[in-house]
Amino acid sequence: MSIRFFIFSILALLVSCSGSGSGESIDDIDSPENIYPSNLQIEIEIIGSTTQNPNGDGSGQISVTATATDAVKYNFNFGTGDSFDSSTGHIDYTFTQTGTNEFTVRVLAYSSTNDFISGEEKITISVISNDDYSCPDESNLVWCDEFNYNGLPDDNKWNIETGTGEWGWGNNELQFYTNRTENLDVSNGTLKIIAKKEDYGGMQYSSGRIMTHNKLDFKYGRVEIRAKLPSAQGSWPALWLLGSSYQTNTWPLCGEIDLMEQFVDKSYVQTTLHWQNANGSRAQYGQQKNISDPTSFHIYTLEWQPGAIRSFLDGNQIFVMSTNNSMPFDENFFIILNFALGGNGGAGPVAANFVQDVLEIDYVRVYSN
Repeated sequence: MSIRFFIFSILALLVSCSGSGSGESIDDIDSPENIYPSNLQIEIEIIGSTTQNPNGDGSGQISVTATATDAVKYNFNFGTGDSFDSSTGHIDYTFTQTGTNEFTVRVLAYSSTNDFISGEEKITISVISNDDYSCPDESNLVWCDEFNYNGLPDDNKWNIETGTGEWGWGNNELQFYTNRTENLDVSNGTLKIIAKKEDYGGMQYSSGRIMTHNKLDFKYGRVEIRAKLPSAQGSWPALWLLGSSYQTNTWPLCGEIDLMEQFVDKSYVQTTLHWQNANGSRAQYGQQKNISDPTSFHIYTLEWQPGAIRSFLDGNQIFVMSTNNSMPFDENFFIILNFALGGNGGAGPVAANFVQDVLEIDYVRVYSN
């Protein structure tokens, strides 16, 4: 889906926006030999623009269409030094300056007497180089997000979940998840999931949650996430996987693999598996690992293979558990990254002086076994 911007209408009566390509004076404007276009309409489409990514899909492409009464040709200037003529009033253009930048698009509409009117509009557009999207050249690497772009998370890889879920995402959590860059900010090579104290959506806090469901669902392999954790009281960051059948096989029947969770005690992290026993009872098993500096970057790794699941912190094993075919861990799962606050899942109450904290992620990589 693309968002089209219907910019404006400019009348030739505005002398400051009109002129002559043949040197006539303003006194000649009403003479028969001078024809001035009128009713200039400009439509700019940023390719790949969505509500989630209003600045486009990173290709830098726009499509511009201009119409004006009595116009026979148009000139398009893109604020980059490039200027092109068109007799049809339509032109496609690609910006090449990487990053998210603002440009002024200026259009001149000419009549048969070479007199013109003009108009301009500022647009903001994202340009991502191929290197920004590429994964490292590593053996068995099948999927990654290196977060080497700007804006919201790449919607080719991630779905943004919003709202409060059912019963506070099942845990009476206190945040409202949004699709704003205020809570999900990709910049300077990392994803920042930002929890804020603010009244939003009927809640006292806002935060972010993204998942790969229907974009990356997989069985077995190695997942590697480099991240630094928040430190505020009541913060509950999680790097985890949920069974892809969760909509029909409701939790915990679908299974859950928590690669990393951090609770009220910030001196350790924990890996936990959740599933349902044959008799319908809920089952879980978790193991902890001390971490002296959770607010520094660390690598959290999941190794998932038939019959066993292991996790590691900077290469040191946190967790190991044998699995069997009575459990859901031989089915597809997908990745979730989120930053919750409070609730009854072990994070404890949110500090009274809480203002903001961040779960920062450098990369997410998935390898085949």
